[in-house]
This record gives sequence, C-alpha cells and structure tokens, in this order.
Amino acid sequence: MSVLTTGFLSVFALKTDGTVWAWGGGSHGLLGDGTGNDSTVPVQVTGLTGVQNVTTTYGSVYAVKTDGTVWAWGLNGFFGQLGNGTTTTDSLVPVQVTGLTGVHNVVSDYFSAHAVTTDGTVWAWGSNDYGQLGTGTTNLSTVPVQVTGLTGVQNMTTAYESGYAVKTDGSVWAWGLNDRGQLGNGTTTDSLVPVQVG
Repeated sequence: MSVLTTGFLSVFALKTDGTVWAWGGGSHGLLGDGTGNDSTVPVQVTGLTGVQNVTTTYGSVYAVKTDGTVWAWGLNGFFGQLGNGTTTTDSLVPVQVTGLTGVHNVVSDYFSAHAVTTDGTVWAWGSNDYGQLGTGTTNLSTVPVQVTGLTGVQNMTTAYESGYAVKTDGSVWAWGLNDRGQLGNGTTTDSLVPVQVG
C-alpha cells in the first residue's frame, strides 16, 4: 500500500500498482465497484489505474491520476460535488471531473473539493454556502471554477467550509467560513475570496 485513507464508514487503499481498493460502507456508490453495496473485504474500484493520490469526504471520493486528471465517485447530493456537471445522480463508479488537467493534489471538505494544479492555480467545485469555493459568490458549482486571485500555490488544505493555501513565497491565504476567526485575518466575517492570513 502507498496510501490509506478513511471515509464515511469506509476505507480506501491505494496500492503501489496505482489501483484503488475499498471496503466498508457502500451507500451512494462510495466503494466505487458499481454495486452500491457494503463489503466486508476489499473490492477494487472499477476502472481506475495510474492513481497517485486518493482522498475522501462525506460520501464522495476523489482520485488524482498520474496524467493529472481527477476522478470522483459516490454521493453527488444537491451540490455537484463530483464535479461532472450534475447534481442529481450519485455515481457507483468513477467519473472524470470536468475540465481538470495538470492536477497534483485534491483536498475535500464535506460537500466541496479543491484541486491544486502544477501551474499553481486552485480550482473548486461543489457546495458554496460560505464562499468556500473562493469565487466571489455563494453560488454552488457543479464543475471546477478557479479560486479568485490565487497563483503560485504549492499546497492547500480545508477545514469545515473554509480553504487554506500556502504559496511558494511562504504566505498563507484563507477563504470561506470565518465565524470563529479561523481565517486568521483579524475578523469574524466570512470571505468569498482568499485573504492573507496575519
């Protein structure tokens, strides 16, 4: 195994051969094997090879392949968190996230996800109640949209409805929910676009 991650009542293992295996709860297609059933033993996620990273959120899973594409499966709810342009249908098998290439990392938070690309930009999709997509609005997006004004990003993470990015110059930027001051910018006002921490 090269990566082991846990989701909602399920576990995902990325093997060194680039395949992904899953077990546990399979509701909404979470195991990605085409059945929507639970499994007490590892089952292979259908059709995925060449995977370099895998991450999970509440009911959805994201895999980054070595070719820089992103694939998602599981819950699609009302927020379009699979990033394939729909909000109505969960997916029992991986579907490609629309329009993303050159991705080296994906992070996710409940009903949204963010992808960091090799050119240092960040793209986001899914729920956006608090501006966690960083696009200047609170409109959800069923396909990836670019986070406003962020370039030179080398890594990022998410917390509950907030995003955080580290740039190559060492600065940290945050956006989204800020009711406890978690954006670190001296306020408790949500931000629809990235603001510098400190």
